[in-house]
Amino acid sequence: MGLKMDLKLQSFVWLIAAAFLVAPVAHAQQSGTPAAQTPAAQQNPPAAPAANQPNGAAKTPPKPLSPNDQAFVEAAAQDGMLEIALAKQAQAKSASPDIKDLAAKIIADHTKADQQLQQIAQTEGAKLPDALNSAGQSELQKFSTLTGSEFDKAYLHFAVNDHRKALTKFENEAKQGTNPSLKTFASDTVPTLKEHLSMAESANSKFMKSQAAKPPWWEFWKKN
Repeated sequence: MGLKMDLKLQSFVWLIAAAFLVAPVAHAQQSGTPAAQTPAAQQNPPAAPAANQPNGAAKTPPKPLSPNDQAFVEAAAQDGMLEIALAKQAQAKSASPDIKDLAAKIIADHTKADQQLQQIAQTEGAKLPDALNSAGQSELQKFSTLTGSEFDKAYLHFAVNDHRKALTKFENEAKQGTNPSLKTFASDTVPTLKEHLSMAESANSKFMKSQAAKPPWWEFWKKN
C-alpha cells in the first residue's frame, strides 16, 4: 500500500515538472516568436544593401556630346595632327629662320593643345581619331615631294589658310558650343591660333618679297 502511494506521488511530480517545461514552448509557438534568440542575432542586425550605402551609388555617365561639339573635337584633332606633321617637315627641309621659328612654335603649342583636348575627351566620353584621315594623309604626301623654295611657298600658303580656317572653327565653338569644357578650351586656344596666323602671314610676306627680288633665271640656275 505504501509502495503504491509512492509511485503515484512520483508520477504526480513528473507531470507537474513536464507542464512547466512545455508551457513556455507552447506560448512561444502561439505568439509566433522564437522560443530563444541567439546573442549573435541580437547583436548583429542584417547589413543594409550596397545600393543604399553612400559609396555604393553608381557614377552618372557623362552626357553625350552634341553633333556640333563632336564635329569640332574631330576637326580640331585632325588639324592638330596635320599641323604638327607638316611643321616637322618644315624644320627638316626649310632653310628659312622664319619658317623654322614658326614650325617650332606650332609643334610646341599644338602638342599642348592636343593633350588638353585628349583630357577633355576622356572626361566627356568622346572618342578622338588616332590617325590622319585620307585628306590629311594626302596633304602630307604632297608636301613630302617638295623641296627648297617650292616647299617654303607651299608650307607658308598652307599655314596661313589653315590657321584662318582653324580660327573660325574655334571662335564658333567658343560662342556656340554646348559643352562647357570644350567652350573654354576653344576660347583659350584662340589667342594662340591668332599668334600662329600672324607669324605665318609675316613669314609669307617676307618670303614673297624675297622671291620677287630675284631675277627670273634664279630658280632655273639654282635647279641646274
